[in-house]
Amino acid sequence: MLVWGSLTIFFEDPFWVGIWERHFDGVMQVARYVFGAEPTNAQVIDFIQNRYDCLSFSEPVTSEVEEIDFCQNFKKKLHDARKDQHKTIGKKSFGILQAEREAGAAARKSAHAMKRQDEEIRHYMLRREKKKQKKKGH
Repeated sequence: MLVWGSLTIFFEDPFWVGIWERHFDGVMQVARYVFGAEPTNAQVIDFIQNRYDCLSFSEPVTSEVEEIDFCQNFKKKLHDARKDQHKTIGKKSFGILQAEREAGAAARKSAHAMKRQDEEIRHYMLRREKKKQKKKGH
């Protein structure tokens, strides 16, 4: 079983944002954390050591397992890292986060509709009760 993760920190005006990706057993999970000001290396390490378990990861999404060559030449790794810097950051991660955001919005919308409907029923029952009290003459 191959388990690995990655952290990408980037500037999303006006804050610095970290995107965590967690890969295991052919699935991927993503979490987003807003740092605020630009985090130092010490702050990132402190966050990982002390508050990593507070991150809320997305639902597992199947992903193709990338082959990682741990015996790759250092200079080749450095070259690939520089090359990857100019690509867009985690297209799949952003897609997963967007889907989570949309699902949350749909859930909030349906919960709000149910609450509004319950309020309307409650107001109707109150009006009906008032009418009954008026008819009784109390």
